[in-house]
Amino acid sequence: MGYFLLNMALNKGAELIKEKVIDIKKDANFWVIKTVKRMYSAKKLIGADGVNSVVRRKINEPLKNVDKGICYGYFVKGPEVEDISFHFLSHRGGGYIWVIPRKHDVNIGIGCTEISHSGGIRKELDMFILKHYPKAKIISKWTALIPNIKNIKTFSNPVAGDNWLLIGDAAGHVNPVNGEGILYALLGGELAAQAVTENDLLLFEKLWRETYGLNLLLGIKFRKWIYKKPILELFCEYLKLSQFI
Repeated sequence: MGYFLLNMALNKGAELIKEKVIDIKKDANFWVIKTVKRMYSAKKLIGADGVNSVVRRKINEPLKNVDKGICYGYFVKGPEVEDISFHFLSHRGGGYIWVIPRKHDVNIGIGCTEISHSGGIRKELDMFILKHYPKAKIISKWTALIPNIKNIKTFSNPVAGDNWLLIGDAAGHVNPVNGEGILYALLGGELAAQAVTENDLLLFEKLWRETYGLNLLLGIKFRKWIYKKPILELFCEYLKLSQFI
C-alpha cells in the first residue's frame, strides 16, 4: 500500500528526497529542516513520519510509551490458507494474532496494544506457527511500533497549527481497538490536502475531529471491554473470525 501511494504521488509530480530528517527548527516564518546531507526551508510543514515523529517531537508533545503498541510478524510460504483469521490475546490485555493470505505468500503476525505486556510476543507467535502451520517457511520478518492511544486526553493535544500539521501515525490516528491505521492515514491525507488547498492548516484540526474523531474516542472507551475474554468469545463466535482464544 505504501509503495502504491508513493508511486501515485510521484506520478502526480511529487518529488521524493531520500534523506533522513534529523532536526527541525522554526526560523521567522519558515521551517528549517536538517537532514543528514543538507538543509531545507519550507513555509508549511506536514509530519507523516510515524509513531516516533520528529515533527511531533519538535512542535508538540511526543506520544508516551503508554500510548504505543508493538507488532511483530513474518511473511511465509507453505501453508495453504484461504481465509483471513484473527486470534485474540485476552491474556495480554489487548492484541491478536492474524493470518492473512496474499497472492504469493501469507502474512502471519502478532500485535500487542501495550508495550508493557509485550514480553515474549515473538516466542508466542513462533509457537502458534509451529502448532498450526508447521510447514510454513519464513521468507522475511518485520517489527514495528504503532500508536495505540489509551488516554482520551492525548487527543486533546492539537495536531495542526498555522503552518504545520500531523497525519497518520504521527497524529496518533489509529483505531484504539484493533490497531488499524491505514484508513485514518488515507482520510487524514485527504483532509490535510483540503486544508493546504484552502491555505488554512488549522482547518485540519476541525476536519479530522468531525470526520473520524468520534470513532477514535469511542474506541478508547470500548477497548477495555472488548478484550475481556467472555466478550471476545461471543464476538468471535458471532463474526466467525477465530476458533482460538
